[in-house]
Amino acid sequence: MRASREGEISHLEKKLKTVAIGWQLEESSKNCFTQNLLEYYYVSLYGFDAHQYISYSTESLKEQSINDGFKQIIIIKQGIMFQSLNNALVQAFESDNSVITIKGQKTIEMSNNNIIDLNDNNTDNISWLTEQLNLQVSFIANTEKFMYEPVDGQIFTKLITSSGGLNPILYPWSLRMTAGATVDVVDLSNIALVNARRWVTEWDGKDCIQFANKLNSVFEVDNSPSFITRGGSNRHKQRMQELVETQVGFNNWYANDFPSIKYNFKKHDFFNSINNDELIEDIKNSKGNVYIHLSNIYHYQPTAFYYSLADRISMQNNFIKKLKLNNLGNRVMLTFIDAQHQMPPVPTWVDDIELNELLPRYKVFPWQ
Repeated sequence: MRASREGEISHLEKKLKTVAIGWQLEESSKNCFTQNLLEYYYVSLYGFDAHQYISYSTESLKEQSINDGFKQIIIIKQGIMFQSLNNALVQAFESDNSVITIKGQKTIEMSNNNIIDLNDNNTDNISWLTEQLNLQVSFIANTEKFMYEPVDGQIFTKLITSSGGLNPILYPWSLRMTAGATVDVVDLSNIALVNARRWVTEWDGKDCIQFANKLNSVFEVDNSPSFITRGGSNRHKQRMQELVETQVGFNNWYANDFPSIKYNFKKHDFFNSINNDELIEDIKNSKGNVYIHLSNIYHYQPTAFYYSLADRISMQNNFIKKLKLNNLGNRVMLTFIDAQHQMPPVPTWVDDIELNELLPRYKVFPWQ
C-alpha cells in the first residue's frame, strides 16, 4: 500500500537526519539546465535540514559523509531529473547499502518513470523532458492553505492570484470580498486560465471532485487529457473537497457575495519585468488594499530549469522593490514561497518583507 503524503514527508524528514545527500558534479554536464536544477534541489532539501555534500568525485562524497559520522549516503549525479525528488528519496531509503547512487532509471528501481538522466540523450528522455518543461499546464485541484482572514477594519478590494484549482474562489472568500471587489486571475498558461474561468463560471460551489473530473474529461483524446494536468490525483481532489466543506459560512458567501465580484483573466509572466510594471501600474490606479498570491512561482521546478537560483532571487526581490518604490508596501500583501525558504509562505505586508540576497550557504557551486 502506498504511504500517504504526510507519511512520506515524515519519513523523509526523519531519514535525512541520519542519511547524507551527495551531489556528484559532472564535467560533461556543464549546461545551465542541469546547474539550475541542481540548485533548485539543493535548496529544497536544505528546507529539511539535510546534510549535503558536493564534489566531482564519488570517493570524496563518501569520505566527507563518513568523516561526519554518516553510515549511509545517497549520491545523485548532476543531470538527474525527478518528477518528485521527495518520492525518489523515500524509495531510495529502502536500500540497506551504505552508498546509494542514483544515476538513471536502471540504477535504482523508480516507479512511474520518476527519474531520467539528462546526460543520456535518448528520445525517451528528451520526450519526457519536453513534457516537464511545458508551462502550458493546468493544476486541476489545489489545496494551498495560505489564505488570510482580515482583521477588523481591513478591506481588500483587489486580489491577484494564480489559477490553480479553487485559488480564484477560496482566496476572495477568505478575504471577505463583496460587491465592488476585483479578482485578477493571472497565469502564464493559457489552459490554466481557461480552466480557472470554468471554475468561476460553471462550478456549483459544492462538488469539487465531480467538477475536477469534468475538467479532465472534457478535453480527453483517447481517454487521456489532451493537455498536461498536475495536482489532479484522487488525493488532491479529496483534500480540495474537504477544504471547501470546512469553510464555515462559505455557502452563504458563494450564493450572495461571489456573484457580485468582478473577475479578469490575464496572461502574465512574473519573470517578465514589463509584465510586472504593467501590473504595478494597475495596482497604483486601484483603491484599497490589494492581496497578491504568488504561490511557488519563484521556487518551481519547471521554471527553475530556465533561471538560476541567483536569477530567481533577483527577480523576486525586484518585484518586491518595485512595489516598495511605488509606495504600495503598506496596502499590498504578499504570500509566496521564497526562493531561499528564508520566510514561511505566510501573508505579509510588503513593507514588512526584508530582501535577502544569495545566502553564503548557497554559494557552494563552482559555477557561482
